[in-house]
Amino acid sequence: MRLRWLRRLIQEWRPDLIHAWNLYPMFYLKMGFVRRPCPILGFLQNIPSQARKEDFHSWIFPFLARAPDGVVSNSQAALTELGQMGIPVRRSKVVHNAVASPFFDAEPLDEVMARKGPRLVVVAVGRLIVRKRTDWMIRAVHDLSEQGLDFDLWLVGAGPEEDSLRALARKLGVEEQVVFWGARLDVQHILPAADVFLHCAAAEGLPNAVQEAMAAGLPVVASDTSGIPEIVTPGAEGLLYATHDYGACLAALKNMLGDEALRKMCAARARARAERDFRPETMAQHMLDFYAETMDHWRRRIG
Repeated sequence: MRLRWLRRLIQEWRPDLIHAWNLYPMFYLKMGFVRRPCPILGFLQNIPSQARKEDFHSWIFPFLARAPDGVVSNSQAALTELGQMGIPVRRSKVVHNAVASPFFDAEPLDEVMARKGPRLVVVAVGRLIVRKRTDWMIRAVHDLSEQGLDFDLWLVGAGPEEDSLRALARKLGVEEQVVFWGARLDVQHILPAADVFLHCAAAEGLPNAVQEAMAAGLPVVASDTSGIPEIVTPGAEGLLYATHDYGACLAALKNMLGDEALRKMCAARARARAERDFRPETMAQHMLDFYAETMDHWRRRIG
């Protein structure tokens, strides 16, 4: 009853907080179970610096991060930022996101293969919002075409920037090379038909889209922001570029598209890394280990 009252109060006051951050359940649990019978684990799946952009989140975030008895983060970068913010956590463990099993074995749909022409295909998955910098991708189609390197760009996702992105493609004369797939629930059946995965986001935690592309056996070209360098080693699973350098992004994409041997090598290593680290069973075992370690520590502490 206490939890329901608290949720109703927050929903009336700040409804955006109900599903905003994965650590907010810690707030409910601390209020609902003052004398709790077991440890509470929190999940940090966002880069903490993103919270600083909103005054309220910046104010409450230190409390949220300190509340659990153990913190699981999907990237070391997020935990490092906590330390830089002066926020200690009692116990922590990095557990990379798991990728759903269908991404490892899916075949492309006939509908997808029908859209694939003779050119190489670069695919991107994500919401069409400013932070994802999808405009960079469309500009890259134009700029590399002028250098004699033609390819198709498949954009999987929807969002408020779609109209302006379509307008940009028309303005640059590459609308025939840019395919807007919209929001899809069958991304696993689109990825295998592509040749390269491109991710240009200015800030991320650990993007599921990159991990899913690796599971599908795609070489990755991505910005070196946040947790991405933890799963993509330059020259192994793909190529990384300085986050805010469009020229470096263009050069990395050009290198990947222009070198078939590099694409094949990175594709094989991306798939192998995903098989080793991103299977659901692997994540589950890491979580079980951390649960056990935290419970042992809890027992020793409270008797």
